[in-house]
Amino acid sequence: MRIVFPDGAGCVQHPSDLEPLRKLGEVDFYDGPPPDRTQLIDRLRPAEVVILDYSVMDAEVLRECDRLRFISFLGIGYGSCIDVGEATRRGIAVAYTPDYGARVSVVAMLVSQDSGRTQVVSQ
Repeated sequence: MRIVFPDGAGCVQHPSDLEPLRKLGEVDFYDGPPPDRTQLIDRLRPAEVVILDYSVMDAEVLRECDRLRFISFLGIGYGSCIDVGEATRRGIAVAYTPDYGARVSVVAMLVSQDSGRTQVVSQ
């Protein structure tokens, strides 16, 4: 499984914070937003799972993400960043993180549940 943070994440304070996700697959963590839409698409294209902080994933961007199955938005206002209708049409599950800033292990738990695993990931 390829997990991509295309625009960083404030909840990742140290590389070791990503270890729970690395147990589930390869992790691409970009420290900061992409400079433009083309770079965003390039970062997202290999992803099966996206952990999104604030980049916009509209219909055009989602159409470029053939492998994508799951988006976890780090916050509650996901509708302003993700075209949920297009994601639904493409079979992409969308989740949000009501306790933004929580440790990455919460996201790891969601990802492992979505991938059909019954794995408990400790903090």
